[in-house]
Amino acid sequence: MNLDLYGRLVTGFTGMTGWKVDPGLKFRFLQDQEIQNLRDESEFDSELHDGNQFKSVRFTGTNELRGTKCFALELTRRSGRKQLEFYDAKTDLLIGIQSTESDGETWALSDYKSFDGVKIATNRDLYRNNMLEQRITIASVTHSEIEEAVFDYHRYQPPAAVRGLPNLRKNSPGAPDQTDRSILAKMEQWSVPGMAVAVFRKGKIVKADGYGFADVEQRIPVLERRIRLEDSVKTFFNDVPKSWEAITVERLLNHSSGLPQQPYQWSALKNYTRESIFEAIRTSPLEYAPGERATYSNAGYHLLGLILSQVTGESFENFIRQRILEKSGMKQTYFFDGPIPCRTKGYIVTPDGELIAAFHKSVENGGAAGGMVSNVIDIGKWDSTLSAGEILDSATLERMETPLPQANGTYSESTLGWFIATRGGYRVVGHGGDSGTGFQTRISRFEKEQTTIVVLSNGQLCDPWWVVSELAARYVPGYRR
Repeated sequence: MNLDLYGRLVTGFTGMTGWKVDPGLKFRFLQDQEIQNLRDESEFDSELHDGNQFKSVRFTGTNELRGTKCFALELTRRSGRKQLEFYDAKTDLLIGIQSTESDGETWALSDYKSFDGVKIATNRDLYRNNMLEQRITIASVTHSEIEEAVFDYHRYQPPAAVRGLPNLRKNSPGAPDQTDRSILAKMEQWSVPGMAVAVFRKGKIVKADGYGFADVEQRIPVLERRIRLEDSVKTFFNDVPKSWEAITVERLLNHSSGLPQQPYQWSALKNYTRESIFEAIRTSPLEYAPGERATYSNAGYHLLGLILSQVTGESFENFIRQRILEKSGMKQTYFFDGPIPCRTKGYIVTPDGELIAAFHKSVENGGAAGGMVSNVIDIGKWDSTLSAGEILDSATLERMETPLPQANGTYSESTLGWFIATRGGYRVVGHGGDSGTGFQTRISRFEKEQTTIVVLSNGQLCDPWWVVSELAARYVPGYRR
């Protein structure tokens, strides 16, 4: 696929069919011999030849643009954004470029005139929502002869500042060493967004690292590392207590790490930074040996959010937005790093019987331990996406809901992010929430029955389990209150 400086298609070639836009902006199909010449020239391989800017070009047939019959091409960019190009069916000239975005931006090209043998549209009108917004008129064109240039890599001098190059970093855990810093500096000098390196000695890996981004637009890091459940917390953090060696990611997830519930003031989280929260956790002694038993710990989930940021190079909030919220279509779920529309207040009842708005706890830095606001519809979307295996595979989902054995041989009711309970004769997987500020919540999943019940209330005296049971008696066959 060849494009001009304005991103318009010059030649489109799929290996089977092709199009060409001649210098006069005339559109035509390539003939058999022309297609064969392109095959020979490119040594065509459908898996290797793909446009850099467009991932697909599709001829959509005849169409009509502002009363003119035309051929239409649909071009899909790498970002997923689409645009349509229209060519006059009689003259084969390009007469329109239309965005498929909601604003309906359309450029209408007309009044072609010949300048030194090249036809150029001298009127270019920009329409937005079918309203003329801008008109460009070309009165004259001057051509200058230029010599054919050959790119000389060694003599090329890049501009002083390159737009769009993100901040680069080493993507694996641990502080960068001098070699890492040298590589990152050169990447910035060369405007290279991503790089992977590996060193092998006698068949064994002695260094394997990724730097920067494999996809700048989606902020996907090079060599994105997977976090294993068996990884020790010490893998991700420097200068932590020796007692943390036995704390694994899995122990954080199922609340058996031995960390205290929250060695910081939850009601004043806005006064903390993520770093100061980590320091408060790091300097707090364990309440018991990891794996000995399970007790609820917000501190453990704070660490999980920090680990996620450490490995991915993204904030916890942005990572969850891209990997879960957008995938699940959760458009009414928010973090505290931005505005939250239509936010609900929590209410409590005073000892003398007055209903009042509860003291609002600030959880701007709640992170993975509770820094999100949602509603029942969005939570249902997430539940559906999770159940469909679009977030985790079936083996991981099963492990997620399997209790871990404790040191005394018994099993805790806590699993990886869930709690297991038996209610009404059914095994129920779920989680509750009690903020202490007028909110009581619960999600309960009756998996074999493929039924999920979500309860969100803004009254401190609410018993969400009672509501779950009442609804289950109606919607889960055979449920016993």
